[in-house]
Amino acid sequence: RQAIESDYFDNGILKTVVVNPQVLNVYERYTLRTPGKMGTSFAYVFGTDGLISLQYDYTNHANIRFKPRSNSYFGNQNDIIQDALQASSSLRLGGEYNIGFMSVRGGLHYQQSPYKDSKLMGDTKGYSLGFGFNFEGVNLDLAYLQSSQKSNNLMLPTDSNTYRMDKIQQNFVISVGFRI
Repeated sequence: RQAIESDYFDNGILKTVVVNPQVLNVYERYTLRTPGKMGTSFAYVFGTDGLISLQYDYTNHANIRFKPRSNSYFGNQNDIIQDALQASSSLRLGGEYNIGFMSVRGGLHYQQSPYKDSKLMGDTKGYSLGFGFNFEGVNLDLAYLQSSQKSNNLMLPTDSNTYRMDKIQQNFVISVGFRI
């Protein structure tokens, strides 16, 4: 059964509202096959000075399937997936250079959109920069990552008006490691 409960304060008094429509949702059993991913990578190590690495991945999103296929609803969903999604590739290039107790890192990444219509969701592109410090028994790593992607979204599920979104995601990461 589904219910929603919410607590709130009204003039300093805690009140609770419960919405319980007495509805039980029962769904038919199904399985969902997610797409497999294949990849390969290459790295070259420059002695103790650093490394460069390249990674490639391939995923066929159009292989997503609901089962049982004999069910017309799941068959429709599979057709929608087949019409909307495609295979996509991703590529990552990175490097690290060690200078004494410090490491300098950088990388680029690209992921192709899984949608056939790239206006729905564009490719993802980005980069990362970082520094690492290796002290006796303690590691400190600092990194900055940025990704960008363009997409078009519906204003309302029943509306055909769209708005464009240019998404830029930025992350700052700090990690500390201790050797015991």
